[in-house]
Amino acid sequence: MKEIVLTGGGLTDVVQPRSKACREESAEAVVRILEHANLSKALSRVEANRGAPGVDRMGTDELRDYISAHPHELTSAIIKGTYRPSPVLRVSIPKEEPGKFRELGIPTVRDRLVQQAIAQVLNRYYDLTFSDRSYGFRPGKSAQDAIMAVTAYAEEGYVWAVDMDLEKFFDKINHSKMVQILSERISDGRVISLIHRFLRADVQTNKGLETRDMGAPQGGPLSPILANILLDKLDKELEKRGLRFARYADDMIVLCKSKRAATRVFESLTCFIEKKLLLRVNRKKSKIVYVGNRELKFLGYGFAPLKGRIIPTVHFRSKAKFKDRIRKILHRNKGQRLDQFTSELRTYLSGWSNYFGLAAFLGWARGTDEWIRRRIRMIYWKRWKRVVTKYKALRKLGASKDLAKKGAGSSKSYWRVAGSPVLSSTLTNEYLKRKGWTWLALIARPVEWHLTGC
Repeated sequence: MKEIVLTGGGLTDVVQPRSKACREESAEAVVRILEHANLSKALSRVEANRGAPGVDRMGTDELRDYISAHPHELTSAIIKGTYRPSPVLRVSIPKEEPGKFRELGIPTVRDRLVQQAIAQVLNRYYDLTFSDRSYGFRPGKSAQDAIMAVTAYAEEGYVWAVDMDLEKFFDKINHSKMVQILSERISDGRVISLIHRFLRADVQTNKGLETRDMGAPQGGPLSPILANILLDKLDKELEKRGLRFARYADDMIVLCKSKRAATRVFESLTCFIEKKLLLRVNRKKSKIVYVGNRELKFLGYGFAPLKGRIIPTVHFRSKAKFKDRIRKILHRNKGQRLDQFTSELRTYLSGWSNYFGLAAFLGWARGTDEWIRRRIRMIYWKRWKRVVTKYKALRKLGASKDLAKKGAGSSKSYWRVAGSPVLSSTLTNEYLKRKGWTWLALIARPVEWHLTGC
């Protein structure tokens, strides 16, 4: 890896004299953003995250060479206040609801580098002042921490949830409000101006360029920290009222002891969010619901009552999403080697099991594992194709002549044969394990309440 110079000299010469002690760090925000260590870390992060190219089609693997060929270009433009972000490439990602899409914005890798450098400094300024009940995009915190907080509050008797849905949150961020909040802590006008330019960057769509006067498109490194800075105002309001809550980015649940209290909280918080933060609450999707109700979904989890406790489960919509993904991974018509199937399946199941490691899903997993193994057997049956190949394969796996002949000559569908005794007795679970296949029971590491069989 070639050594490159990311910073120019004499940066401290352009910083205005410090004023108040409480704003010393923020007055040097540009200097801290352009420090060699900060930019080097940002570059490594952008390269490691990879991601799709933006409007200029430059890939992350080309960024280091670009910086080497244009020394001091980025830093000089940022110091002088002449840096202009490129348009953001809009990409639509299907949501769980049929026909619904999430709009993502893909900045150029050059802009991602600058955004990452800014985000790292903002995190240092703000993170220690954020609420302990804000769990999204923060070091040392996770979605699982948020789930455990909800279950702990529920066990204390706070069993009525105010499930707040912020309507198209990232698309509805008010730029003026965002700049106002940033200006409360950051006195370096160049940084405020630079962030504002990123917020206002044009969007490249199939129909051409679109201007933007609100929103912070998901897809860039800057959006998560800006979301936390804006919604920290809401966190502080909730804390001031003594409310129990958990928030992960724009996903939030407030817990109350009664439905009546939850209704009052919903109405007052809606007023605060819409009048103070200039965001919109989606009243159709927001709801007040008992924590153990199957309709409550938070970060993919559901919750269920068990012997006087509330335990986390996998929400039924998350289970459906899981099966949809497995169908794609184990589609019998995919033209790839078996080791590619096993690798892709293991990677997905490992990530899924780690994320839902707090949930009680043992009973569901048993039936789901049978379904996964049946799909695996269907892949083998499809690959054997001809009757003679099927016969030889079954005989090699230990089937008798009669069973192999009967199985090979079957005219039943792939799915029916995959569930028949001829394959379950030959492509046994032990055989599949030896060949590198896996399923939930082989990967998931259940906690104590998994033994309930939920």
